[in-house]
Amino acid sequence: MRSERNNAEPRQSRPQSPAWRWRWARFQRDPTLATSLRRWGPVLGAATLVGGLILMANALHSERDRNELIRRIASAQLDQIAANHELETRDWATWDETYRHVSGNSPNYYGNDNYTQTTLHRIPFVMVLDRHGEPVSSAHWSAVNQRIEPLPAARAAELLGLIPERRRLVARTFVAMVQGRPHLISVQPIQRSSGATAPAGRLLFARSLDGPDNALPRQALALQHYRMEPVRPMPSAPLGPLAIAVRTPRWDGLEPLQITAQREARERHNALRGLALLLALDGAGLALVLLLTLRRRRSRLQSVVQHREGRRLRRTLEQRASIDPLTGLLNGHGLLAALERQGAGGVRALLQLDIRHFALINNSFGRAFGDRVLIAVAHWLKQSLGPSSLIARSAGDEFSCCLLASSSGELRRRIEALSLGLQRFDLEVDGRPLRLTVSAGVRLLSDSSAETALQEAALARDLAKRTGQPGCRFYDEQATTLEGLVAVQRLNQNLITSLRHDRIVLFAQPAWRLSDAELPVVYVELLARVHDPSAEEGQRYGWSEALVEAATHCGTMPLLDDHVLTLSCRHLHQLLRQHPRSETFAAMVFAINLSAETLLDEEFVPRVQTLLQRERLEPTQLCFEITEQAVVRHLQVVTQAMRRLRQLGIRFSLDDFGAGMTSLSHLHELPLDFVKIDKAFIGRISSDAASRITVEFVVRQGRELGFEVIAEGVEDAALLERLHQFGVSIVQGYLTAVPVLFDPLRVDPGFSSSGRDRLAARSSAPA
Repeated sequence: MRSERNNAEPRQSRPQSPAWRWRWARFQRDPTLATSLRRWGPVLGAATLVGGLILMANALHSERDRNELIRRIASAQLDQIAANHELETRDWATWDETYRHVSGNSPNYYGNDNYTQTTLHRIPFVMVLDRHGEPVSSAHWSAVNQRIEPLPAARAAELLGLIPERRRLVARTFVAMVQGRPHLISVQPIQRSSGATAPAGRLLFARSLDGPDNALPRQALALQHYRMEPVRPMPSAPLGPLAIAVRTPRWDGLEPLQITAQREARERHNALRGLALLLALDGAGLALVLLLTLRRRRSRLQSVVQHREGRRLRRTLEQRASIDPLTGLLNGHGLLAALERQGAGGVRALLQLDIRHFALINNSFGRAFGDRVLIAVAHWLKQSLGPSSLIARSAGDEFSCCLLASSSGELRRRIEALSLGLQRFDLEVDGRPLRLTVSAGVRLLSDSSAETALQEAALARDLAKRTGQPGCRFYDEQATTLEGLVAVQRLNQNLITSLRHDRIVLFAQPAWRLSDAELPVVYVELLARVHDPSAEEGQRYGWSEALVEAATHCGTMPLLDDHVLTLSCRHLHQLLRQHPRSETFAAMVFAINLSAETLLDEEFVPRVQTLLQRERLEPTQLCFEITEQAVVRHLQVVTQAMRRLRQLGIRFSLDDFGAGMTSLSHLHELPLDFVKIDKAFIGRISSDAASRITVEFVVRQGRELGFEVIAEGVEDAALLERLHQFGVSIVQGYLTAVPVLFDPLRVDPGFSSSGRDRLAARSSAPA
């Protein structure tokens, strides 16, 4: 009994603590556990071996995935080019002028501006064949004589020898080597546009596959080599460049060709470097084990501090992903996550609030004052709704709230109290009294998901905003819905009336190039405004987002875009005629906003060609601005239309980049000349690291892909200097100029002077 008691006493006197603390205390008391190479050596060796195998396996898997990606991109690119080329050849082959030429009734087929230098620059070889496959005529552009001439006999014979099934009147598109260079050749039957007659021959168009068609995938995929050549084996050295052969049997001619690409074996090199690093770390780890007993306390403290710092950093990043940085409220993503965590207890309702005419506050008092107004509104919502409610800032001047109550009656009373408060919504910001008008929509969160309920509450809010009625409007109130639809139709009818009576005018806002010390104007955005002669002075030209939404909802946007495009081309013609020798105006790019519906119209490209010819404008001076959201909805069709317009020489600008999907893959897919970073990013680059990193990344992508970066919303000289340091090409905002009426008949339209002169005049003006 005494021995059992003596054995039990140490157990009773030992302090109760978690197991890990007891093991750590034992580790500190016994330093041989930390310095024993017999225990740590095999562990480090096994970790090195396993890590090396994982690195090599990942490297090989990454190589296979990237090679497959290159094959798919190469095949898809060739399919796209071939489809466009085949469609263009078919259009020319069904032209009545081509039918008359092959029938012998149009000897001057290549004259009368049917074929120009621009046409033959894209299509270097043209040949007309009769029913028996014999050549009727051919043409190419002679760089020596600067005119259209028939093909030399040797080149014509070479082309004839490359055509599969030459004597059959069938369509065929294939790839062939002409004079050692790859060309895409399309041969289409010639017939009347009505299709009533049998084919009278075939028309041959050739397109070179060198140059820009290879530059984009080679640069985007970081390839050393990318070209079309005859089929041959592509061996790859174990550690040398990786060779990839892409076969496209669909487009083979008499001689099969392949797309060959070559890239560096970076994955294998990186894996070897990683293995070498693991070996070095293995040796360093063994050395560290020997010194661990001397530094164990300090190392442990440092690891604990680092672990806590990492946890704090992760919490900060998670909080930034769900918190609005301006107001400290939740953002849209954070609200949805909070609704899921809140559960389904009680009766809940979702509110969507929108401050009407908030843009007037920004335009009148500046965006900094507008931010303080948003902060004051957030504070008012917190006080009015209490801690049990979820409040979020879902967009610029839009707020979302979730009200929780024990019963439907209590919830209705809270909503009515909030509605009365919104009708008398008075704030004082910086000593300035403000009365805000707020539109609110409500949706009870019962039988629908939170995301759907938010959308329906936003619809009720928008309908309330259009009707102009005060207070909160419930989604299920049919009267409100009908009144909202009537308001949308009324706005759309007002727009149609303005178009019919020619009350749509143009305003212009210039932008400066930062790389030139003179800050010249190189980019001018043309903006549509509605002229109301009966309004008071200073309010005769207006525009609203509700008008755009109504036009989009009712399908009037293509009509508005066509009117603005026609008016812009007419004004530009007058401007350039007033200043025929001005290098300043000749170097400017004039941007016009377009909707996705306009680009989807098949007649839009011919319409643009007609306008350019009628107004005698250079296509390179026109730039079409499209938003990222418009592109994403119809990516493939819009991209095809953009490429057709790019072939004419027209430039494209991606507007409000970052405000929508913020998809960086679109920068590689779209044929862009300019990317306009949304002003929300530009205004926060001095205080927000994420915005600053985004701007720097887009600038770097612009250098690699060949587009220029335009910063919107530049309002002060300090921000201008900061953007210059980041490498931004062009700036636009109230610092450059406010939008002014575009009158081409004035001696100075208001944007011909350089930015340096404007800044000097502003600094010398009295305060």
